[in-house]
Amino acid sequence: MRRAPTPSAGQGAENGCMEGLLPTPLAPSMGKATADAATAAAAAPATEAWPAALAGGWPDAVALGAHVGRHALAWYVLSLALAGFAVVLLYRGHRQVQRPDGHWHLWRQRLAQWPWWPKNTGLLVLVATQAGALGLLVVLAHGFAELAEGIGPQGAWGQVDDALTAAVRSHLPTGALLAFAAVSHAGDVLTLVLLGAGVALLLWRHGQRLFAVAWVLGLAGNGLLIRLLKSAFERARPLHEHDLAVVNGFSFPSGHTSGATVAYGLVAYLALRLLPPRWHLPVLLGATTLVLSIGWSRVMLQVHYASDVLAGWASGAAWLTGCILALELALAHRARQAHLRDAMALHP
Repeated sequence: MRRAPTPSAGQGAENGCMEGLLPTPLAPSMGKATADAATAAAAAPATEAWPAALAGGWPDAVALGAHVGRHALAWYVLSLALAGFAVVLLYRGHRQVQRPDGHWHLWRQRLAQWPWWPKNTGLLVLVATQAGALGLLVVLAHGFAELAEGIGPQGAWGQVDDALTAAVRSHLPTGALLAFAAVSHAGDVLTLVLLGAGVALLLWRHGQRLFAVAWVLGLAGNGLLIRLLKSAFERARPLHEHDLAVVNGFSFPSGHTSGATVAYGLVAYLALRLLPPRWHLPVLLGATTLVLSIGWSRVMLQVHYASDVLAGWASGAAWLTGCILALELALAHRARQAHLRDAMALHP
């Protein structure tokens, strides 16, 4: 069996100054009673685990985790289908808003006739967008905090994690394991570094200097953030019985998942900003598929707990939102400065 090294005394001491703000180092395994329950739930017939999970009105953490782990491939496919459907709906809504003959444009024309409606609608849209982005940041940060509070051995998320991992270990076919091992490489550090360098050079060569700088800072900043979070929580990785993935360091949150969320999320944003419309939806769907698949692959390979991946998605989406928010503000400021320069040139 493979296991990441447990935190040393020196590593724990380095984070002693944060003990009042962050959870204490997380235990690498659950208690004996929880372990026995997880093993029994993973080995139980599929017809027994799910009804047991709903007994008493609230899901039992162990039975729920075992059910999801036993049907992990079905849940993976379902998550891809739901995410793809959501992306298509959001993109169609975005296109409808942009259409000059669409209902939204007609409503804006009617509102512009009202005396109380602001004349600078562009500024209004910008402020509303930034407020929405800030609200999303708050929601993601809250979700990350909730995950961090429940991942101890006695927490609900910790029990779900252990039961889910045990069930995946027992039921995932070898072929699926090999496929997810290949998918996981799309989130490797080397892959993201090569992608980062290639996209940065391409943007710089085509004169998109601001986008190039934002791209590099976004990837580098997320890498630093993940290192800080891993060192703060010091969660040991789950056990795995294969050599398909080489892992080291701590587990929470998942670096592959967070890095993929930021990198491929920024690729989708750049596509919306710089590519012709015919590329927008394919790139959005491809980026969404990659981000979800890389996250799921870390659970399927048993090198991360499910809560590690959820936290990676949350932290990555929060950082991605912050990067896009800052970049949009910079673009708005640049456009305003250009407008002022043009006005001064016409009226010196």
